[in-house]
Amino acid sequence: MTFATSTSCSLHFYVRHDYNETINSLLIVNLLYCIVFNIIARKTILEYARRYPKASNALFAWYYEIVNADYKNFNQLKADHPSASIVGDDRVVFNIMGNNYRLVVRIVFAYRAVQIKWFGTHKEYNEINVQTIDPRRN
Repeated sequence: MTFATSTSCSLHFYVRHDYNETINSLLIVNLLYCIVFNIIARKTILEYARRYPKASNALFAWYYEIVNADYKNFNQLKADHPSASIVGDDRVVFNIMGNNYRLVVRIVFAYRAVQIKWFGTHKEYNEINVQTIDPRRN
């Protein structure tokens, strides 16, 4: 029996291999070391980066900063992102590339989950109702 440690995307896990029983493999995720936000969905970020290539680097920078953040509430997030605004239903608006683009997300701090709702230019943002946007329609 051997124990191996592996790391990937800030995820630390320990795998127990029992070579006498190949079917028996145990994976224990060490949550004390894995404190990351789950961003739903990375595919959506990639699609917005494709649609808005000028904003792609700033969008990816936001993604990697948030996914590794340890925010417990909106006040902690606001300390790092002073221009972020809460707009109801746990929705937060981020300015991307200064004030050129807006990103609307829903954050549930208790579950460490971020759902991408909408991304576009500031002008496009002024034409939407931020409370009712549905990402499946964009």
